[in-house]
Amino acid sequence: MADLGIIQVVDKFSVIGRSPTAALMDCYPILRYLPDSLNPITRRAKEIFQEALDLYVQYWERVKENQSRGVGVHSFCQDLVDAQPKEGIDDTFCAFMAGMLLEGGSDTTSTVLTGFIQAMAIYPHVQQKGHEEVDRVIGQDRLPNLDDWKDLPYVRSCVKEVLRWLPPATLGMPHATTTDDQYMGYTIPKGAQVISNIW
Repeated sequence: MADLGIIQVVDKFSVIGRSPTAALMDCYPILRYLPDSLNPITRRAKEIFQEALDLYVQYWERVKENQSRGVGVHSFCQDLVDAQPKEGIDDTFCAFMAGMLLEGGSDTTSTVLTGFIQAMAIYPHVQQKGHEEVDRVIGQDRLPNLDDWKDLPYVRSCVKEVLRWLPPATLGMPHATTTDDQYMGYTIPKGAQVISNIW
């Protein structure tokens, strides 16, 4: 699990990303070219980026140190350490790549698990029915694995409902159509702004 530093950085980026100013810059990309003195959100984003990068480099240095002492475990980071001399990639690039994977995996996983626990607390009868299905299909001698997925339709539906109810990545950002389109009898003209309903 990621430490508090990663969570704080993600939270800071989220605050900026969902701000009205960021939405305005998405709609009018020319605003991104304003100097930092006229665009405080860009200045703040650069500060947070540097904070994240410093944190990632700190983690990266720890990984490299563990690898050199022979105490590191095989991981994506070990593969990056091995690839550095062959590919000519620097520590900053590696640190950011590994940090983004850690960041992306930690908040999405915790969001889904928290949502699942909330749903089961609110709907105990659903939990009971899912538990019965797992016991019937898997038994009590082992844990479920991905090979069991096809045989657990109720549990699978519960997982999908949690992902719909509390999506880990709210990607309902504005997009634009590149051509005229038809959807359920409606005409969406080329260039129209569309925002998908992720729920």
